[in-house]
Amino acid sequence: MSEHLIEASLAASYLGNTSTYESEHGIATIRTETIGDWFKLAAQLEKVEINTWKFESSEASLYCGTVADNIDAHSEHYTNHATALTRFMFVCNGLEEAFRFVDHLYAPLAAAKGVAKKDIKRASNMRAVVLLDDVFERMGGQAAPQEFEHHCGNFISLFNRYKAEVYCQ
Repeated sequence: MSEHLIEASLAASYLGNTSTYESEHGIATIRTETIGDWFKLAAQLEKVEINTWKFESSEASLYCGTVADNIDAHSEHYTNHATALTRFMFVCNGLEEAFRFVDHLYAPLAAAKGVAKKDIKRASNMRAVVLLDDVFERMGGQAAPQEFEHHCGNFISLFNRYKAEVYCQ
């Protein structure tokens, strides 16, 4: 996953594009470099260390081996989850920026399709879904990136390994 994230990061940074995003909070300039920065941060993340010993009592050194092993196991378990969750949050932040980047394309599409005012999507992530759906409606399978099935297969394989690792603990 890190290799794919760094590739996406480099591509987004290389593009150097900007887009204007308008919301109820004002107008912002969205940069592809920012999207790339979030993906790069996710790719570079090695470990979020959790130390469950930190707030144990001063007598912790007297614990029997079984209790100490349990505390160590909790440290490792929480470290694995904290690392995955932190990477997930970095990727989500990058995706949120990507949703805002394409948001300006939604209004013209909604107008062209005659979308009723009550059916207008408000959130940038839902607008991005509508934009993607439109691309796939017009282009079919050609709209998918080259080797898309291969990348999805890799993701599914990685996710299955993760599930196996989490549920075996």
